[in-house]
Amino acid sequence: MIVHLLNHPKRKTHINMEKSTYKFPPVISVAVETPPVVAEGQESILATCTAANAKPPADIRWSTASARQPLSLTTSTNTTLNPDGTATVRGHLKGEPSRVMHQQEVQCLVNHTTLSQQKVVPYEIDIHYPPNSVKIIIHERPPQAPAFQCLVDANPPPTEFTWKRLNRSNLSVRVGLLELVRVGPDFSGLYSCEVSNPYGAASGFLYVHEVDQRSIVPVTLWVFFPILLLFLCVVTVSLWLLFSRGPLRERAMAQFCCSGEAIQNPGRVSRKELQDSPACESVEVEKQKGAV
Repeated sequence: MIVHLLNHPKRKTHINMEKSTYKFPPVISVAVETPPVVAEGQESILATCTAANAKPPADIRWSTASARQPLSLTTSTNTTLNPDGTATVRGHLKGEPSRVMHQQEVQCLVNHTTLSQQKVVPYEIDIHYPPNSVKIIIHERPPQAPAFQCLVDANPPPTEFTWKRLNRSNLSVRVGLLELVRVGPDFSGLYSCEVSNPYGAASGFLYVHEVDQRSIVPVTLWVFFPILLLFLCVVTVSLWLLFSRGPLRERAMAQFCCSGEAIQNPGRVSRKELQDSPACESVEVEKQKGAV
């Protein structure tokens, strides 16, 4: 690039920018041209850090120190010389896209002679993937009828929801919240929520059972409630039997003490007092019967 400076009507001054000693700071940006998509065994560019129009060329590095967990990534750099003598450096961050990488933070580190200190540019990795883990939860809203909410893990988030009930026509709802007008006798049934984005579709299911006009519960509660009730009954009966046989426990302790093998609370009760106790007498009587 040659600049003509006309500071005299009969004289021209030529400055060759390619050979000049002027320094130009880089214009820094971090972005990705095409969002990476989850795909088995395919490496993609996750982000590109650009230091444009700098002289001399800038130095670019990537750091994953701020990521929530270790990431298996690689980097590459390419430099483009511009016609005006400046240079544009691009640093690519590469890896196999996965859901784990989504929203992990990385940093682009840029160094240049015109910068007083290293420039740190944070970037949150954006991974696209199809819907996964579709769940339906129930929102109780007394005295209003309950509502169903469809929760899904997908990027980008789904924009269309299709609600269905088994053996019934599709419900005319296209959002993630299914609000029921009323609770009637035909309310019980199997509900499904189907969601989709540009990369795929998935469905979630929930079977509900009507309790009354104000609330509903999933059928799983009705399955586990009798089991829980039976367990509590068994525990109650066992405790009652254990404590109702207290005298047996006392007699066993008395037999242990009267045999001279141990003494309970030796600082308070003597061995003779234990041996003269009614419990010890009954033990001795049983021993004599057994000997006969």
